[in-house]
Amino acid sequence: MKTFFRYYFIRENLDVQVSISCFISENIIIYFQAMQAAANAFVGSHDFRNYCKMDIAGGITNYNRTIISVSISSLSDKNDGNKDGRYEMCVCTVVGQAFLWHQIRNMMAILFMVGHGQEKQEIVSELLDVEKTPRKPQYDMASELPLVLYNCEYKDITWQDEIGAHSRVFDSIHNFWKEMAIKAVVLRGMLDILDNTVLEVRLQLYVSVCSNLFLLGTWG
Repeated sequence: MKTFFRYYFIRENLDVQVSISCFISENIIIYFQAMQAAANAFVGSHDFRNYCKMDIAGGITNYNRTIISVSISSLSDKNDGNKDGRYEMCVCTVVGQAFLWHQIRNMMAILFMVGHGQEKQEIVSELLDVEKTPRKPQYDMASELPLVLYNCEYKDITWQDEIGAHSRVFDSIHNFWKEMAIKAVVLRGMLDILDNTVLEVRLQLYVSVCSNLFLLGTWG
C-alpha cells in the first residue's frame, strides 16, 4: 500500500531559476533549495516519534515508518511571466506506506523552519536520531488547511464505480473551484491595487527626500 499526501504553500519571493538559494523580502527569507535538501533526509525507514503527536490512548508504541519519496515543486506556469513569488503556489508531495498522527504537519513545520533560515538542514536527521534527540522539542505544527490525502494505492484490488459517479463528483468539485477561483481573482486584484499604491507612495517619498537633500546642499 502507498499513501500520497500533498501539502500546499506559497513560496514567497524566490526565483528558482537562479543558483542562489535565498531571496529577501520584508525580512522573510525562504531557502527553497534548502527545504528540498532537508526533505530528502525523510526518505527511508526511520523512527518518527519526534515528528508526530503521541497517541498514547490509541496504543501506538511503534513509531517506525517508511517514507518512499518527498518532493517540493512549483505549481505555477513558468510561461505566464509572473515572477512575483508572493503568489506562486508550491506543493510538497509525500509518499509513504503509513503515517503517524499529525506526522505530515510536523514534518512540514520543520521544513518551514529550514526554509526561513531558522534551522539548519541537518535538523531533520537530528530529530530522526532518537538516541541523539530522545524527546520531541517544542514547536508548533504546520496548519492543517493545505494538507490533502489525495491518493492511495492498493495491491490486487479492482475498484467498481457506479456509472456517472465520476461526472457528478467532477461537476460538484468544479463548481466549488469556480467559486473559489473567482474569489481569488477578486482578492488578487485588490492586492495589486494596494501594491501599486504603496509603490507610488514610496516613490513620492523618495523623490521628496532627494529634493530636500538637494536643496540643503547635502546631495552626494
